[in-house]
Amino acid sequence: MSVRAADFAVRTPFDQSAFQINGVDSPTLTLVRGRTYTFDVQTSLGFHPFHIESPGLDTNNIDTGTITYVVPTDNANYYYNCTVHGDLMRGEIVTVEPPQSPAIQILSLSVGTNLVLTSTGTNT
Repeated sequence: MSVRAADFAVRTPFDQSAFQINGVDSPTLTLVRGRTYTFDVQTSLGFHPFHIESPGLDTNNIDTGTITYVVPTDNANYYYNCTVHGDLMRGEIVTVEPPQSPAIQILSLSVGTNLVLTSTGTNT
């Protein structure tokens, strides 16, 4: 069984006062409501605990480990910060609706010895 890589790597290289997420300092994260994301947290021990201000977390306020985050389905935005430094090390989490499933319309249907189906959708 293969282990899936985390969606986000959270670091504080050289004890910097900004969370580096996937190589970018203090990015705004745009997350889909209802989806699950994982954060691989490896920050300065005892100095920059990573905290997500939102419901839906299996753990929080850690400097080493994995956070699993199920984004709430309500229309709200959240933030992440350092539990030691607060808003001095803060980033925004913007939540968006999940993409709509494509509408499929059956144009014709012939039933006989073979079933023929034609649609407006793509082959994917």
